[in-house]
Amino acid sequence: MRALALLAALALNLALVACSSAAPPPPKTVAQPREIHALIVGVDHYRFSRDHTDGADFSDLHGAVGDAQRFAAALTEQLGVAAAVPAP
Repeated sequence: MRALALLAALALNLALVACSSAAPPPPKTVAQPREIHALIVGVDHYRFSRDHTDGADFSDLHGAVGDAQRFAAALTEQLGVAAAVPAP
């Protein structure tokens, strides 16, 4: 009986040692800064739209340029992306 208790204690000690000697987790890596490049295009006026060509199947858009400008502003404000917006 005593041998069985001794064997159980030894097995428990070996299990504890095995758990405590597990390899430590790898160090956390630091994210390197990245440059973000984006080409944002908003087109409101098309050369071959109904507004410029007879018989065209589509018309000019209203607001695509403004959407592109707001998207560029959001990238700058929220992610710090340097933006160069050409004059219309």
